[in-house]
Amino acid sequence: MRNLLSADCKVHTRNLQKFIAIDSDKQGQLTRPLSANAMKALYQAQQRLMTYKELKLHEEMIALSEIESVLIHMSEPEREIALCGEVCIDFHIRLIDAWLEQHSAFA
Repeated sequence: MRNLLSADCKVHTRNLQKFIAIDSDKQGQLTRPLSANAMKALYQAQQRLMTYKELKLHEEMIALSEIESVLIHMSEPEREIALCGEVCIDFHIRLIDAWLEQHSAFA
């Protein structure tokens, strides 16, 4: 799946990693456990991305202000991911799941 991602989407991944302080290798595997703050930030980022995706899927029935409200509450890396498109959003939702699962393997 990673090969289908745009170069911009890959940049957004690195920006998210830097913003939340996630150490991973080129394959997206964690190189050390997540801090408590990083775990919390990942859960929150994932929730905002899923909310944005859901609103975009039904945008013809939703006021634009609702979508804009979600964007306003996102960090800059999250907003970049959201505006990059559905493929990028889906990739990052799954990537966050993988990071959280990998973190549990460190315990």
